[in-house]
Amino acid sequence: KEKKTRENKSWREIKPMSQTPEERIQTLLSAKYILVTKHTTQKLNQNLLALSNHLKEANPSDDKLEPYRIPASSLLQSALLEHKDKDIRLLTACCLADILRMFAPQSPYTTDELKKIFPLFIQQLGLGLEKGGQSEHFMSLLEKLSVSQSYILIVDEEPELVIQTFRMFFESINENHAPVIRTQALYILSTCVEESDVITQPLLDVILEQLLTQVKTERPTAYRLAMHLISRNIPTLQNPITDFLTGKEESELKEHTHELIFELNRVDPESRLLSRVLPNLSDEVTMEDFEVRRKVVGLLAKLFAVKGSNLSTAYPQLFQTFLLRFNDKSEKIRLIMLEFGKFYLTYQTASAAQVCEFLQTRTKDTEDSIRSAAVSALLSAAQTNTMGMDWTTAVQTVVERMRDKKPAVRKVAITGLARIFAEISEQYPSLLDWPKTLVKAFGHISMKIMNCYYLPDVEDRLRVEHIVTTVLIPEKLDFEDRTKQLVQMYMTWDSHAQVAFTRMLKEKHTFQELFRKYLSDRSKIKESKLVKQLEVLAGKLGEKSEILEALEKMNRNKEKNFFSNLELLLDPATEEEEIKKLITLLKKKIGKGLKKMIPRLSHNLITKNAVRLLFKENLSKKAIESNMDVVPLTLNLLESISTTYPQFFNKSLTQLCNLLDIFEEEKENADLIDKTLSIMTNIGNLLEKEAPQLAKSEKSALLNLAIRGTPSQAKRAIKAIGCIYEKPERIYSSILENIFQLENSKKKGLDVKSKNLLTILKSLTQLAAVAPAVFEKERDKILAFSDEVLNMENKKKKSETMEKEATEFSKKKIAALRIYVKNLMSNPEIDSSDVAFIITLCRKFIEIDREESSEDEAWIRLGAASALLKLFTLPKMDENVPLDIFELLAWEIWEDRNPQRCLIFVKKIFKYQHQLPLRFISLLVTGTVGKTRGLAPACRQALTQTVALRRQYVKTHPAVEEDPKLKMQALPEYILPHLIHLLAHHSNNSKQVLDESSTAMGSFMDAVFSGENYPYMYVLLTQLRTTKDAIDPENKNIYRVTDVALAVFHKKLNQKNWNVREISMNSQHVFIPSQLYTRLGEDEATPQDSYIPSSFVLPGTQRTALSNLPPPPKEPAKEKESPAKDKKKTKRKDKENEEIDENNNSKKSKSEKSGKPKKSSEKSKKSDKSEKSDKSKKSSEKSKKSSEKSEKSEKSKKSKKSSPAKKTKKAREKNSPENSDEEVELRDEDDRDLSQKVKNVKRALFSNSSSDDEEDSEVPLKKRKGKKAESN
Repeated sequence: KEKKTRENKSWREIKPMSQTPEERIQTLLSAKYILVTKHTTQKLNQNLLALSNHLKEANPSDDKLEPYRIPASSLLQSALLEHKDKDIRLLTACCLADILRMFAPQSPYTTDELKKIFPLFIQQLGLGLEKGGQSEHFMSLLEKLSVSQSYILIVDEEPELVIQTFRMFFESINENHAPVIRTQALYILSTCVEESDVITQPLLDVILEQLLTQVKTERPTAYRLAMHLISRNIPTLQNPITDFLTGKEESELKEHTHELIFELNRVDPESRLLSRVLPNLSDEVTMEDFEVRRKVVGLLAKLFAVKGSNLSTAYPQLFQTFLLRFNDKSEKIRLIMLEFGKFYLTYQTASAAQVCEFLQTRTKDTEDSIRSAAVSALLSAAQTNTMGMDWTTAVQTVVERMRDKKPAVRKVAITGLARIFAEISEQYPSLLDWPKTLVKAFGHISMKIMNCYYLPDVEDRLRVEHIVTTVLIPEKLDFEDRTKQLVQMYMTWDSHAQVAFTRMLKEKHTFQELFRKYLSDRSKIKESKLVKQLEVLAGKLGEKSEILEALEKMNRNKEKNFFSNLELLLDPATEEEEIKKLITLLKKKIGKGLKKMIPRLSHNLITKNAVRLLFKENLSKKAIESNMDVVPLTLNLLESISTTYPQFFNKSLTQLCNLLDIFEEEKENADLIDKTLSIMTNIGNLLEKEAPQLAKSEKSALLNLAIRGTPSQAKRAIKAIGCIYEKPERIYSSILENIFQLENSKKKGLDVKSKNLLTILKSLTQLAAVAPAVFEKERDKILAFSDEVLNMENKKKKSETMEKEATEFSKKKIAALRIYVKNLMSNPEIDSSDVAFIITLCRKFIEIDREESSEDEAWIRLGAASALLKLFTLPKMDENVPLDIFELLAWEIWEDRNPQRCLIFVKKIFKYQHQLPLRFISLLVTGTVGKTRGLAPACRQALTQTVALRRQYVKTHPAVEEDPKLKMQALPEYILPHLIHLLAHHSNNSKQVLDESSTAMGSFMDAVFSGENYPYMYVLLTQLRTTKDAIDPENKNIYRVTDVALAVFHKKLNQKNWNVREISMNSQHVFIPSQLYTRLGEDEATPQDSYIPSSFVLPGTQRTALSNLPPPPKEPAKEKESPAKDKKKTKRKDKENEEIDENNNSKKSKSEKSGKPKKSSEKSKKSDKSEKSDKSKKSSEKSKKSSEKSEKSEKSKKSKKSSPAKKTKKAREKNSPENSDEEVELRDEDDRDLSQKVKNVKRALFSNSSSDDEEDSEVPLKKRKGKKAESN
C-alpha cells in the first residue's frame, strides 16, 4: 500500500495539471517521456498511450515535423521494440506507424532502422489477426499501414520482409475477420505488388501457393484474398507468371503448373494473364509421356468447358488440337474427354456441334466403358440443355447403343433416354404441346424403348417393362392420366413397337398366372415341387441365382397378411387406388431383389376402368366423328389388351358391339371392322356369359360379314363365332347353307365368275379348319369348286412390273389351294394319298418356269410353298416330306426377283419354326445365298432369332435338355448334315458349290457357333468325311461342302482363340441321317485330304490355299500301315483328282436326262472349260506333287510342335483387312507363283480381326501408325 501511494504521489508530481497545450505537447515529444529506464511498465504504457493518441490526431506540415524526430528516435529503443509487454510493443508499433505516416513520402529512418521497425509491424499484425482483429490498436495499426503505404519503403530494399508480410496475412486471415480487415490487408499486399520494381519468384510462389487445392480447402479466405490480389494486379503480374508457367524461372510449384493455370484462368476469364501461356500447351497435348498428356488434357478440359469460358473461340488452333484427344490411344484420356464433352455441351454453344460429333464417334469405341461413358455424356448434356441445340442426330446415336452387345451400355442408353422423355412429358403433359424441335429429337424415344423388348436378354425386357410402366407412365398419376399418357405414346409407335407392347402384356400375364399358381399351391404341395415353381419364376426375373434366393426367402415369410396382399394385388378386380397402396406396402416388406417384381404382379398399367375410358373418350360415336385419326390406333391398343386381359372388357361389351354398326355405314371402315372382330374373338365367350341377349343380337351381323364382307372380315367373323358361342355349329351350317343358296339364285355363290368369289373361298377355308364336320357334308362339291378355281386362266395381260401384294387372281387360286390343306389338317386321321396329292398339286405351281411365268404365277408359287410349309407343321409329317420337295423349297423361292415375296416366305418360316421339322431351319441358311436385294440380311436375322428362341426353349424345358432325342429335334446345330446335303445337291458346278457353301456356312456359323456346341460340330464334320452320299454315291460335292464348313469352323476357332485339340467327344453321340449318308465300306476308297482348289479363298480372309488346311486331330492312334499301302493311297487320291471333273460332267448329263431344270450360268461354262484345261497341267505336275508331299509331311510334323498362340499371332500379322477378299474366287489359270507361296504358308490360315467380336452396328476405329501418331 505504501509503495502504491508513493507512486501515485510521484505521478501527481510529474503530471502537473496546470500545463498549457503547448507545454503538454513538448512533454509528450520529449526524449525522456518514453525512456524505458526511467519509467515503470505501467507508467511507460500510459505514456505510450498518450503519445499514440497525440500522433494519431497530429497532422503537421513539413516545416513543423522537426519536433517529431525526437520521439521518432526514442521509439527505436530496442527495449521498446523487444519489450516483454505485448501492449507496449503494440503501442510502439502504432506510434511508429504514425511517424511514418507524418513523414511520408519521406522516411525519418534509415534502411537499417526500417529493418527493426517492420518486423515489429509484422509481429503485431499477426498477433492481432490471431486474436480475431478485435483490438482497437490493432485496427489502428492496420489502417495506418494501409493508408500511408509505408511498405513502399522496403518493397525493393527488403524483399524478405515483404514475403514475411505476405505469408503472415495469408496464414492468419480467416473468414471470422471483419470485411474491413480483409480489405485493408488486400490494400497493403496490393501496394507491395504495385510498387515493386521486380516481382521475385519467391514472392510469386507465396501468392500462387494460395491457389492450390489444399490451401483452397483449408484456408478459403486466403484463397479468395490471393484471387483478389492477382485480379487487381494483372498487368504487373502477367510477365512474372508467364515466365514461371513457361519454365523460365525455377520454382517449388513447378509440379502444380496445370492446377495453377486453371485457377489463374478463374481469376482472369479473359485470359490476359495466360495469353502467352495457353498456346504453348498444344505441344504438351501431343506428347508421348502419358502423365504429361493426361494432366494437360484434364486442364484444357476444365478451361474450355467451364461456364462462361470463351477460350474455344479465342484459341481455335489449341481447341482443335485438344479435340483430337477424343481419339487418344489411352482409355483414361478418352474418359476425360467424354467428361469434358458433357459439360461443354451443357454450358457452351460455340463448336457444340463438333464436340457432339466427337462424342457420337466415341459411342462406337471398342471399349465398352468408353461407349457407356459417351452415351452417359450425351444424355446428361441433353437432359440439362434440352433446348440449347438440336439433339436429333445425338439421340439417334444413343438409340443405336440401346442394342449394344454389352448389357451395361444398353442399360445406360435405355434408362437415360427414358429419363429425358419423362422430364419433357412432365413439363408438357400432352405430346401435342411439345415444341417441334423436341418432337423431332425426342418424340420417338418411347417407341425406340418399346422396340428394345425384342432383345433376347431377360434383364433387358424386364428393364423395358419397368421403364414403360413406371417412368414413361409415372406411377404418381391417377389412372385417367396414365391411360391418356399411354394412348399418346401408342399414337407415336410403329407396328413393331405395338407388337412388342402386346408381347410385353402377354409375358406379364404369363408371369402373373405362374405366380397365382404358386400362391394356390403353396399350402398344398411339397416344398421340393414348390422349389421348381420358384425356379421358373426366377427365370422370368433375370439373374436366376440371386432372384431364387430372394424368392425362397419370401416363401419363408410368416408375416401376417403378406401373401393375402399378394393375392389381392393379382386380382383383376382390385381398384386403382388400392393397387397403389398395395404396391407401396409390399415394396417395404419384400426383399430388395424382388422390388421390381411387385409392379409386374399388379395391374397398374391396364385396368377395366382404363378400357372403359378408352371406349368413352375415343370410340364413342361423337369421338369417332370428331377425331377419326385416333380410332385405328385405339382399336390396335384394345386388340393388344384383349389378347391377355379379356376380362377387362366386361363393362364395355355394349360399346364394342356398337362399333360394328357404326363402321358398317361406310365402306372405308373395312380395316376397323377387322380390328373389332379381332377384339371380339379375343374376349371369347365373355360376351355370351355377361350379355347373352347382346351376343344373340350379334349373330346376324357376324353371319352377314362371313358371307358378304371382305375376305378378311369373313375369316375373322367365322373365328369370332367359334370363340363367342358355346355351340357354333348351327351358325356354321347356316353360313354354308347361305353360300349354297346363292348358287341357286341369280348370283351364283360357287361360280368362279362371282364378284364375291374371294370372300366365299375364305369362308370355306375357315370352315374347313374350324368346322370339319360341317364341311364334310359338302366336301365333294367344295373340292370340285376348288379344282375349278385352280384351273382358271387369267385373261388379262401379263404384268411386267413387280407387285408389292398378291393380285386378285392369284389370291383366289391360293385360297382354293388352302381349302385342300385346311381340310386335310382338320381331319384326325391323315391319309397319305391325300398328302401326296396336295404335294403334287403344289409342286405343279412351284415348278413353273420362272422366266416365262407372270406375276400372278409367281404369287401362286409363293402361296403353294407357304401351303406346303403349313402342311408340314403337322405331327409326324417329316417322314412324308420327299427330299426333292425339301430341296425345291430350299432353293426355288429364293430365286424370285421380287424381294417382297422372298421376305414373306422368310416370315412364314419364322412363324412356323417351332412346328416345322428341325431341318427346315436350313431354308433360312440357303436364303442367305440368294441374290435378291434384302433377302440375305432378313434370313440372317430370322436365323439368329430362331436359334435364340430354340435354345431358350431347351433351357426352360428340363425334359428336353435331358433327353438326347428331344434335344436333337430342338437345337439348331443338328441341321448341319441336312444343310451340307442341300448345298451339295444344288449345282453340278464345283465353283458354284464352293461359292454358295462359303456364304451359307459363314451365316450358319455366325448364328450357331458357340462354346457349347463346337465339339459336336467338329466331330460331325470329321465324321461326314468318312461317309458317302446316299442319293448319289459318285457325288464328291459332299466333301467340298464339308471342307468349306471345316475351313469356316477353323476360322471361328481362331477368332475365339480356342484349340481343336481340346475337343473330346464320342462319335457315337453324333447324328448323321441315314437317308442322306452311308458309311464307307472297308473296300471303298477314303476321300482325299481336300477337295478345295488352292486358289479358293474364304470371304474376309487372306488369299491362301485351303487345300493346306491342317487335318483334324485323328482318333486314338491305330497301327501304322505299311509303305505299300501308303503308295496305294496316294495313287488312289491322284486318280480321284483326275476323276473329279469327269464325275461332274456325268452328273450333269444324268440331271439333264432326269428332267431337272438347268441352273448353270455362263460362269459355270467358263469354269468347266478351265477345269478341262487344268487336266493336262495336272498330269504334268504329278511328278512334282509326289516329291513335294514328302517335304510337306516333314514340315507338318515340325509345325505341329509349335504352339497355337504363335501361329495365330503370325496369322494376324500376315492377314490384313486390306488384302482380304469380299467374294470367293476360283482362278481359272494356273498361277505358279501363288503355288510357290502356298508351300511357304504356315498352318495359321485365317485372320483373327477384332471387328468380328464387335456388334454389327459398331465401326472400329483405325489405329494410326507411328509412335507420335499413335498417341494422337
